[in-house]
Amino acid sequence: MWNKSETINALNELLQGEYMAVESFNNFISRLEDDKIKNVFQEIQKQHR
Repeated sequence: MWNKSETINALNELLQGEYMAVESFNNFISRLEDDKIKNVFQEIQKQHR
């Protein structure tokens, strides 16, 4: 079983990954021209926030 430190480290890694996902979506969304597609990706991004 994990100790408290391992649990915190795992959660921090998860949060870092989610932050990177949100930032990646920001970069991708800013390049989209089709508003319908942009809205779809913005909704997916909201799930990661």
